[in-house]
Amino acid sequence: MEIVNSTLTALEEGKISVPEVQQLTSLALAKMNIESWSQEDKAEHEQRSMEELEEFTAKIKEARENIRFFQEYNNTKLAC
Repeated sequence: MEIVNSTLTALEEGKISVPEVQQLTSLALAKMNIESWSQEDKAEHEQRSMEELEEFTAKIKEARENIRFFQEYNNTKLAC
């Protein structure tokens, strides 16, 4: 809450604009939300992130294999 109070004070003093206040307040709330996560929440989020990364990696690998296949197919077709 200290960030929010400082932000409002800066606005009152004309040091920052309303959009900057909105952005800083949003960031402060996000920070407070993350800090309130329990260790279990953090572990679950990390696990989910790792699973998403593994899925993405598999999709990239499949896409690369498809590209190689089509490149080889095109090279074979051009050689004929």
